[in-house]
Amino acid sequence: MAVAHTTLLNFLGKKITYDLAVDHSFDPSGFVQETGTVTGVLFELDGDHQLCVKFDDLDSYEFIKFSEMTIKS
Repeated sequence: MAVAHTTLLNFLGKKITYDLAVDHSFDPSGFVQETGTVTGVLFELDGDHQLCVKFDDLDSYEFIKFSEMTIKS
């Protein structure tokens, strides 16, 4: 297992806050900050891995590409 894989596995079960790039029509800053708990990790063969995040304010889950996230905490 590569170092990148163990780094992603360390997020499992943890609450994270991250910035995600969005269209400027959605938010003028071009970013939106979200918070949630990581409930799963999806390892892609092409290396563009994803985290499954359960949002705190909604009862929903979403897979988000790790390369598109800027982790805050």
